[in-house]
Amino acid sequence: MLATLSAEVVSQATKALTGQLFTEEQIKGITGHSVGKYFKELFPDNELDRTQRERIELAQNHIVEASSIMADMRTELDAQKETLENLLGEIEEKKSTAEKYAQLAETNQDAVAAVKHEIELTLREELVRQSKAGRGIRRVASALLWITTLILGAALGSYFREVWGFVSSLLA
Repeated sequence: MLATLSAEVVSQATKALTGQLFTEEQIKGITGHSVGKYFKELFPDNELDRTQRERIELAQNHIVEASSIMADMRTELDAQKETLENLLGEIEEKKSTAEKYAQLAETNQDAVAAVKHEIELTLREELVRQSKAGRGIRRVASALLWITTLILGAALGSYFREVWGFVSSLLA
């Protein structure tokens, strides 16, 4: 009785650990009878069938995980696409603004060049007019200065020794 009880405990522990309801011997025993032939399809034939089912289930799990990963990647790619489209819109907007300012700057450069040329001409004419207006007075002042310098130079040259002697006596 102890042997039967231990066999049953081992059988139940095997069922709990492997998830199988019947052992291989029990499956062979059931499917070997004439009535069991009709139920043969419900029981796994051998280890190969079990591994195939496990592989199929594993493959299905992998497919589900891959689909989830691909959906996440699609969502991320869509978000990146939207961000890039927004950036492209901003770039186009800034490009059009830059072109507008470049066109304004070019127009302003032409206007500035024209105004600059006009100011240069006016300034030249004014300087020439002012130089002609005071020419007589400047010539008279220049002649007086030249004559004064000439007379002082001649006087200083002729009296240099006496002036030098006087200055030396004051310093000594």
